[in-house]
Amino acid sequence: MEKANQGTKKSDYPPYPEYPYSPPVKGLFHNQAPQDSSVPGRYSIYIPDNFEPCSPGVMILTPNGTSAQSFLEAGQGQNWLGLCAAYGIAAVVAEPYEANVWNLSNSVNFRDDDAFLKNVYDTIRNKAAAIPAAFDLDERALYLAGYAGGGDAAHKFAMLWPQLFAGMASVDGGTLSGSVIEAYGNRLAYPFAQTGSLDGHGAITLFNKDIPTPVWMIASSNPSVNNEAVKEHWIAAAGASRGAANDYAEEVYENDAKRVWVTSGEGAYRLTPEVIYREFFAKVHRFMAEPGGTLEWAVSHTNQDGKGFFFTETEVDGRIRRWFTYVPSSYDPDKAYPLVVAIHGGTSSITAFTGDSRWQDAAEKYGLLVVFPQAFPSGMVGMIPVPIWNQYILTPSALVDDVAFIKEVIARTKENYRVDAGRIYATGHSNGAGMSWRLGIDAAECFTAIAPVGLTLGSYGDAEIPPDALSSVPNAIRAGIPTTLNEAVPLDVPLPVWVFMGRYDVFGADQFVEGNYNDLCLKYWGVRNGFDPSVMTTEYDETGRYYIRTWTNGADDIPLFRYASVGDCPHAYVPYECGLLWREFFGKITMDSAGKRYFDGREIVRG
Repeated sequence: MEKANQGTKKSDYPPYPEYPYSPPVKGLFHNQAPQDSSVPGRYSIYIPDNFEPCSPGVMILTPNGTSAQSFLEAGQGQNWLGLCAAYGIAAVVAEPYEANVWNLSNSVNFRDDDAFLKNVYDTIRNKAAAIPAAFDLDERALYLAGYAGGGDAAHKFAMLWPQLFAGMASVDGGTLSGSVIEAYGNRLAYPFAQTGSLDGHGAITLFNKDIPTPVWMIASSNPSVNNEAVKEHWIAAAGASRGAANDYAEEVYENDAKRVWVTSGEGAYRLTPEVIYREFFAKVHRFMAEPGGTLEWAVSHTNQDGKGFFFTETEVDGRIRRWFTYVPSSYDPDKAYPLVVAIHGGTSSITAFTGDSRWQDAAEKYGLLVVFPQAFPSGMVGMIPVPIWNQYILTPSALVDDVAFIKEVIARTKENYRVDAGRIYATGHSNGAGMSWRLGIDAAECFTAIAPVGLTLGSYGDAEIPPDALSSVPNAIRAGIPTTLNEAVPLDVPLPVWVFMGRYDVFGADQFVEGNYNDLCLKYWGVRNGFDPSVMTTEYDETGRYYIRTWTNGADDIPLFRYASVGDCPHAYVPYECGLLWREFFGKITMDSAGKRYFDGREIVRG
């Protein structure tokens, strides 16, 4: 049944105990330790009953002399727990070493707090079942808050790792020495740390001081704790200008989603955790398609008058499945519309992928219907149950027939909307790219073209790899790739493919080497689509960021396989690619009722 997306608050979820999107681990956990025990320290975690896969989280740093447990048992901590339960978000509360004081001067006589907090971050990103309080964090929506001395420590940590957070708030703590601010700001950044990649450090000249973070500095008793130097650091990073005061902050500096707010005096007492989260944190997410990340307003999954986002949750093949349908404002039921199936990556979600890809924006511009299907939560490679597509690589423990599921999503979309059956396309990121490959292998007749982003693994239709073989990744994955191409089945009608791979992507990224994943993918699809892998043309797109290799069928010069190397890009789906794909590829390819495909009106045949 189609309906509007659920509201921001999720107090009434889950609807029943066996709900598959419920957290596999939930509750309040004290005295947790990072997986990397080289730096000592403890923290607490709260995962509410209604926390869903790939949901937001907040990291809270306690005041000096306050343990994580005692903070959560007192007033502000209780308020945070209530907020988390109402909105379905996770809380991670870290304390100074032995509940003493935060090491703001980086004294060698005390704990390296920054290293400890980074270890905490790395642990909460990890979905390993061996972690007592593991959860599926949406890294686009992780926020940082600190109280008193913890507020000072929060500024310090955010200055060192600004790309990790979509927002930060300090309450009665915003003072750092000028030497720390200068030293941290002038360090070269790890531009893709939020994606877990430390590649590009040094090669991409990006300094910490140039990466903005939305910051709210709150002082309830002593305005002087809102240090001018700290404030100026964040204003400069945001490139923000002074704006009008609002109901919550008397000083407001703005540059679109990059904001710095300052509140002091009596107004600060009204700023409960819910106000901080609702009015400041939740409005902005950080996406990692660019070095340092891009701060964007959170996508509003709403609809009006039959247009916008519609959320479907229903039983398919005995399981509760869900998806978004996006209907453009130009939709006319008397016209047939192209349909794009946009598939999120592993451990991600449909709400996250609308922000990552922005296919809804392309839908508005070009007049498209878009469906965002949700993977079913399943265990994989020693992980807690997380959304994973059942494709040829990284096969989940629950062997869900996701090809049948996506076919069903398409069929139901056709029942509700006018879909042009000759213009149905699939694209996906990472594990979702693998799902795109599987659709191109097992359901080629259903799609006009496909565009996997960030993965060439899974482009082989030979055999699935058992999950326990993946413990030695990538060697175990390599063992599952055929040494010959005998398994490639030539298509009578080629299925055009466009692959996108970031320069700092996974598994060898965008490099072509004899026998590597990209090379084997190319050769496999050379057999499948009928082109010569040794003959290609190259060009850059108009931005100069995309280096595009094209293999055609020869005489007609029709592209059967394209591969775009994306400069300064990590393992991410870049929103620009939606428009590029539509203008130069999807929008040019059609299929008739007999299954013949055409490029700009010319029939596509094998070379």
